[in-house]
Amino acid sequence: MPDFRPVALALCLAAGPALADPASDYDQLRKALPTLLFGTDVGLHMQSATDTIRRLEGRWFLMTGLMEDGVTFPEDEYLTIGCDKLAYTLAADGLLGLTLTFRSKPDPLVITMHYAGGNSFVSSFDDAGMMSRFLGEKPPEDVSPNVLYSILVTSPWQGYISLIPAGKDLILLQPLAKPPELLVRCP
Repeated sequence: MPDFRPVALALCLAAGPALADPASDYDQLRKALPTLLFGTDVGLHMQSATDTIRRLEGRWFLMTGLMEDGVTFPEDEYLTIGCDKLAYTLAADGLLGLTLTFRSKPDPLVITMHYAGGNSFVSSFDDAGMMSRFLGEKPPEDVSPNVLYSILVTSPWQGYISLIPAGKDLILLQPLAKPPELLVRCP
């Protein structure tokens, strides 16, 4: 009796999934996120981080809260209003750091981010500024422990965060184990 196993194997392989095209996928990735850098040259990564920080200096608005369905980009008028009232100022801080400053009373909120390799930064903030941002001039003693915990401990601005420029006017911020945030450059 003839052995049909080789023929059956060939038919199964022919009916399998189409061959992958990772080079094409990589091209799409580079077009979508041109600042991503691969490889092990530490100097190249540090220079890229420094260049990125300098290029991002300016005023930005945290757009994520206006994206109600999580997908649709808000109308231009919302960006104008947001930039007038709620803009962050991004500035370089040393060679490999940056600050995001938000005007709030009585204390400004200052978020500090230091380069940690790749697209990662370690982010922290000053407690007084964060409480001013969310509580205004209300004393922390008048706020429940749950609210204070939410403001000071579970903030996306605390810990490791990936900063990925998605063009010259968008920054994707991906905190560790939290939803992403989207900063949009103010006109």
